[in-house]
Amino acid sequence: WSVDDYARVCAELERAPHGADQIWASRGIHGGLPVHEAIRVSWQSKMRDPVVRSQFVACLERHRMATVERKQG
Repeated sequence: WSVDDYARVCAELERAPHGADQIWASRGIHGGLPVHEAIRVSWQSKMRDPVVRSQFVACLERHRMATVERKQG
């Protein structure tokens, strides 16, 4: 997964946390909470790199804004 892919999923999960299984499944990820948590932990490790963290924050903000625009549109 790219940083942008993970940021997109995070933005979707913020918008609809109750739909986590469906959001992950739409990306081909199955296995429920243990798998989701393992992915989150893996990305936390990757984001110790300031460059990766900066990219993630920028992508997440872009996806959050797109979500707001879709709601308003």
